Amino acid sequence: MFAERPSWQASVLLAIALAGAVLSKFTVFLFYPASAAGVAAMWLLVARPSRKQILWSVRIRARRIAAAAGLAALLIWAGYGFSLNQLSTEENRPHQIVTRVFGTEGALVAAANALVEMPLPGSELVRGIVHAGYHASEGHDSYLLGEYRKTGWIAFFPVVLAVKTPLGLLALFILGVAAMIRDRHRLSWPQQTPLIVFLAILLAVLPSKVNLGVRHILPIYGPMAILGSLGAVRLLTQARHRYAPAAAGLLLVWHCLSSVMAHPDHLSYFNELAGRNPEEILVESDLDWGQDIRRLGDVLRSLNASEPRIALFTSADLRNQNLPPSRRLQPYEPVSGWVAISLTQLKMMGLKMKHESGRSDGPYDWLERYQPVAMAGRSIRIYHIPESQ
Repeated sequence: MFAERPSWQASVLLAIALAGAVLSKFTVFLFYPASAAGVAAMWLLVARPSRKQILWSVRIRARRIAAAAGLAALLIWAGYGFSLNQLSTEENRPHQIVTRVFGTEGALVAAANALVEMPLPGSELVRGIVHAGYHASEGHDSYLLGEYRKTGWIAFFPVVLAVKTPLGLLALFILGVAAMIRDRHRLSWPQQTPLIVFLAILLAVLPSKVNLGVRHILPIYGPMAILGSLGAVRLLTQARHRYAPAAAGLLLVWHCLSSVMAHPDHLSYFNELAGRNPEEILVESDLDWGQDIRRLGDVLRSLNASEPRIALFTSADLRNQNLPPSRRLQPYEPVSGWVAISLTQLKMMGLKMKHESGRSDGPYDWLERYQPVAMAGRSIRIYHIPESQ
């Protein structure tokens, strides 16, 4: 990368990749700089370029990088329909972002206010980035290993990778990492970049207060797949152990079967490490994001469940979700009859309500005395509570 002059085609591909990443997820503003810094550090440590080489490398890439950034900006603006809108209006003064940066008075405040209230290209992107920044600083409701927090855990994403990644891929990835570390002196620095990018992404998200699932670190599976491929190749070419090729084949088949067997519950997939009750480890978008609501109606009708009480983790309009006539299950109000509750509501939201109420018991703790009689998909429990004696 640093040894060769980049082509214009590479600049175009970089622009397309960058625009696609920005339009997909704002975590690009975290992952790209972290990965670039990691790769640059690897180059400096391994290649040990002279000052002249560093300046030459920067100089020959400056125009191409600037061109790629300009094209990416145009593509991103196109993604927002070439919009020209204000970030905010005069009626919304004082603007929170202006106040945070410049205070409340002075010429800079007036200039910043004018800029915020001026029609700008792609202002929706700026608003989204600002909102994402506030969200990251304030945190979000999160659940891990039976605990609730709004500020996240350092261990959250390592745990997510451990239980949401097919074990076949995880094993091949570990073998690939071991092979790369063992052969690091024989590998060029570009060949070691997958491991650096993996570590950069993982380290970048460890302090995050927004712990919302594997979907926030999906780009990490790119370098993991490359390292897993290295692990497979090393097993297939390991002549000293006659069972190594068979082990590689077994792990690859295991990985493929895990994907096939997850159907149709792809979102709620967990590997074998999670056991039979993954809701004790993770919920929300890793297990229950309201995806089984339409299934719930079919299951309730098959059970002849009349007027069930329901508590579901969803923003959907339940009147349009194929449900039979039902009523809301109120927190801290035990009932008899049919009850349907989603695992996120039962686990994470139950702990949140317990925390906010200051009570020693949770709103749905009474349900734990009973066994569910059915499940809608893998995310909604259905109970039949007998009449009180």
